[in-house]
Amino acid sequence: MKSMHSARTAAAVGAFVLLPALLNGCDLKQSLLSPQQPGVIGPTSVTTPTAAEALRVGALGSFKGWVAGGGVNFANLPMMSDLLTDEWASGDTQSQHNETDGRTVQSSNGVVSSAYSAAQTARGFALTAIKALQQYVTPAPTAEIGELYFAMGFAELQMSEAFCNGVPFGSMVNGVPTYTQPITNADGFKLAIARFDTALAMVTGIDAQSVAIHRVLEIAKARAQVDLGNYAAAATLVGDVPTNYQYLLTFSLPTTSPELYLLNGTQPSRFVVGDSFAIVNNVPSVIKNALPFASANDPRIPVTGSTSNTKKAFDGSTPWVGQLLYGQTDPFPVLTGIDARLIEAEAKLNANDFAGMFATLNALRTSAQTIGNKTIAAMPALTNGPTTKDAALNIFFREKAFWQFGRGFRLGDLRRLIRQYGRTQDNVFPIGAFFKGGTYGTDVNLPMSDVELTNPNFHGCLDRSA
Repeated sequence: MKSMHSARTAAAVGAFVLLPALLNGCDLKQSLLSPQQPGVIGPTSVTTPTAAEALRVGALGSFKGWVAGGGVNFANLPMMSDLLTDEWASGDTQSQHNETDGRTVQSSNGVVSSAYSAAQTARGFALTAIKALQQYVTPAPTAEIGELYFAMGFAELQMSEAFCNGVPFGSMVNGVPTYTQPITNADGFKLAIARFDTALAMVTGIDAQSVAIHRVLEIAKARAQVDLGNYAAAATLVGDVPTNYQYLLTFSLPTTSPELYLLNGTQPSRFVVGDSFAIVNNVPSVIKNALPFASANDPRIPVTGSTSNTKKAFDGSTPWVGQLLYGQTDPFPVLTGIDARLIEAEAKLNANDFAGMFATLNALRTSAQTIGNKTIAAMPALTNGPTTKDAALNIFFREKAFWQFGRGFRLGDLRRLIRQYGRTQDNVFPIGAFFKGGTYGTDVNLPMSDVELTNPNFHGCLDRSA
């Protein structure tokens, strides 16, 4: 803290030293109006603890932007991945949203490209901030560096869950791009685990900040282990995470609001809460495989409006259903203790302990839980526990979807139902008549974006399998 305070003082003194020279110049107006770039930090400027801290804050802001914030193209990566599933339906006129909802996503999709670029850029910012903190802050702030490794690994984890096999995870070195070979999703999960392991090894303090960051690293690593089918190891890792734990991203009116609120919380909105039926050619039609998020009347997804609503979404035709979990300034839970309990439940499912899985799910239901800043009142326990793995899977993934609505889990889970549990896409994803015309496509992931074509090693998806 002393060194950072000294740097700020020196900067302030320097400003006063420059002022007389400016006032004595021959063209004061021209000097004051000349182009400035106060928001740009060049490499030669990052040589102090203060500058390194500025990079850290900026990297975490970039992380918040792609995870729960938004951008000019109206979506972040978790929301676009969820739109490919049954969680959201497009109420938009924008073709990029409509084709994603209809499971026919083009590699030129501008919203997907924006979301992809934001996540990749945030990875780079985190790596730059890590190097600066390690070089210019003594002793190195292990908790802060660990949190940046989490931000970097979480981007790699989320991209590997959302995109096809073939994501290249390059970096910038001294301002020059280092292009890498595209890798499979499985290798992407392993890369994310390596980031989390690096951080877990360094974040060992018992202060509140270190403990909180250690816990989010445990959940993130366990999520990646589940993606690789390492259920028992994942459950063991999160055993010490309290159910009421949350890693939250905060918002305020002077800065920005959660994209969940901006795209769905106001009417008319571009996204509407998904449901198991829709109006197709003026006829109510069942959407096979879709869960009734909008109509289930489940306290974990409080909504306003309905699929028969006379109020319409942005396109003027889709009935508007808005979620009430996340308001304009509500915090966004990236990972939580509820997620940890669901990891434990899935491990029991895969050990054929269906009764244990069922008990874990009911323990969550029968106690009040917190999602963001919303308290979910205790719910009745489920009855008629499953006796087969297939029945257990149906119950587990339904409960998981309702607990984790809107947080970017659903696409990875549907892909896992195919990849790890042997189901086919037409028994997992929405299929049949698409309410905006035609039929649902067969995409089970987002295609790699054309913005990656500048990478000479990249030639599109390695494959589009789950």
